[in-house]
Amino acid sequence: MKILFEANSLFPPRTGIGLSTERLIRCLATNPRIGEIHLLFSVFPLGLKWRSSLEAFPRLDEKIRIHRLPLPLNFLLKTWNILDRPRVDRWIDGLDLIHGPAHVLPAGARAASVFTVHDASLFLHPEWYPPSAQGFAAGIASGVEKADQVIVPSEFVRSQLIQQNSRWAPKIHAVHHDVFFENVSLSKSDKMNRRREMFGDDSPYILWVGEINPRKNVGMLFAALAAMRKRGFTKLRLILAGSRGHRSAEFLSRAEDMGLRLGLASSEDGFSGKDVILFDYVPKKQLQELYSAAEVFLFPSWDEGFGFPVLEAMASGAPVVSSSAGALPEICGEAAALVDPRDGCEAFCEALEALLKDDSLYEACQEKGRRRVQAFQSGGMADKTFAVYEQAMSK
Repeated sequence: MKILFEANSLFPPRTGIGLSTERLIRCLATNPRIGEIHLLFSVFPLGLKWRSSLEAFPRLDEKIRIHRLPLPLNFLLKTWNILDRPRVDRWIDGLDLIHGPAHVLPAGARAASVFTVHDASLFLHPEWYPPSAQGFAAGIASGVEKADQVIVPSEFVRSQLIQQNSRWAPKIHAVHHDVFFENVSLSKSDKMNRRREMFGDDSPYILWVGEINPRKNVGMLFAALAAMRKRGFTKLRLILAGSRGHRSAEFLSRAEDMGLRLGLASSEDGFSGKDVILFDYVPKKQLQELYSAAEVFLFPSWDEGFGFPVLEAMASGAPVVSSSAGALPEICGEAAALVDPRDGCEAFCEALEALLKDDSLYEACQEKGRRRVQAFQSGGMADKTFAVYEQAMSK
């Protein structure tokens, strides 16, 4: 079998989708029934992006080939969706299957196709996204319509897509992502020592990981921190790790309006005198250190198609307080304290306070998290994805 991946999600810095796609490709490369894997990058503008395409997949397996197309991804998205051109299997001979693993499906004349949709919130909540994102919403709908088979990361996203168009139901398959974080679990005292080593300060912190945007309900994090301090947790701080997306400046200003002092982790004064510390993109090794030293992980999203951070936190021994919205109940199971985000700040604070005051509950939550994440560390994603490939090629 000869497969082509649209590979722009592999460009650094990688999100959870990019990391999952890399792992999927590496696992598929070990499958004896797959002869070649081709990766297609859009490298416009040239220069830095061309060089980063060389770094996007280091230590290539002998089965893997890289192709660089000097055209902007937005341009390709439009032409693939509207004109069904350029057809990649016309200039890469012998392709059996094309996979778009991150909301972009290249056009093909003869090859079977599989399309991955990670969440459907663009359809249901366009107000959470900038106007420019609506082109991607159209591209997702077009990709689902054209693809022979569709992969989603949860049963929740599958149900959302079927609500959009019931005709799609037979070809949509829920395949959970694999999570590849080491299992680490520190006691509260060990966490305190780890924080002292990392930051020179052992004060406990709530951790959140993701892109700051409307869907993530980031304002709830600031409200919860302020409320927890009023409940007596005066040393508690908040660390946000990730990129800044749509309307991020607006959400960060809300923290300042609450009297919270914001600081950048990269600043010279470090954490001194700060209530909220902002990290930019954090590499995987450092990210797991942040998870493992966190007193608790808080994830109050309005919607998630999967929720990598809750599983990464569980693997790292951070008890999880999570929203009950979207796919999060499906992913967390009984290993997190689930809160309906519509219930507001006090509901999240009740869950946080229960964990922070009760050591036995805290340790039980850690243990449940360790057991839960094992279901996502089996490496089964590649086998299930290959089964979908076989269905696509049988049509």
